[in-house]
Amino acid sequence: MKRILTGCAVFATALAAYVPAFAQELGPAVRESTTDVQVQEEVLTRLLADHRLDHSLLMVSVHDGHVSVTGTMKDESQEAEIYRVARTVPGVRDVFVFGETDSE
Repeated sequence: MKRILTGCAVFATALAAYVPAFAQELGPAVRESTTDVQVQEEVLTRLLADHRLDHSLLMVSVHDGHVSVTGTMKDESQEAEIYRVARTVPGVRDVFVFGETDSE
């Protein structure tokens, strides 16, 4: 019985130490996701404003400053332009472009 109570006490102590640490981790994650949303909006705005890009079927997602752009591009030069434009946005750490070239 004493062994079970000791085990429960150790578990409760570990849980009490873990819960505040978990709550502290949520704070920055929420702030980062807000920043990611702002970065996503700015990248998309700049891509849409660029007259060199065919804007059809481009999707932008951001996670921790890492930008992913997916979609269909007119040609390979558009991929380079997407990299160039996205890298000008503050908060962008890296850019990944996943797309197909439209072969019309």
